[in-house]
Amino acid sequence: MTKSILEVIGFKETETSTVRPEHEKALDASFGKSMLVFSRDQSFPYYSTDTSQLPTNVEQSQWQTLSDPERLARQFEFNDVKAMLYFLDELMVEQERINHHARIAIDHRTILVETYTRDVNAVTEIDKALANFCDELYEDVRHIGLED
Repeated sequence: MTKSILEVIGFKETETSTVRPEHEKALDASFGKSMLVFSRDQSFPYYSTDTSQLPTNVEQSQWQTLSDPERLARQFEFNDVKAMLYFLDELMVEQERINHHARIAIDHRTILVETYTRDVNAVTEIDKALANFCDELYEDVRHIGLED
């Protein structure tokens, strides 16, 4: 006899109450109200779009999409040269590692990064990944004490 996915994860439903699996109870203990929702008219769990109970919030991207050719662009500002050089060095190493190179312009303590895939003159997944890497690197530089 085959089991449904709900039986495998330990979900049991009765007329008066719903017994929740142990892993959901553990999540609730760690994060508060669970985002996993079961509906009587559905045979599978779905995730709620209500993000008010999540432990983090999503920030708006600071990257701009420019045209002719389509590309992602963002300026990164630094308080000191040491932090800026660290950012540049790590970005150059990552570009070599993934074999995808952005346009980088330096004006005093501001770095402009523009990335697009030249073969198609458009933004592709590798450009988005490089932009994400830049964002994470910038946050690291700001939090590890390289900037005064």
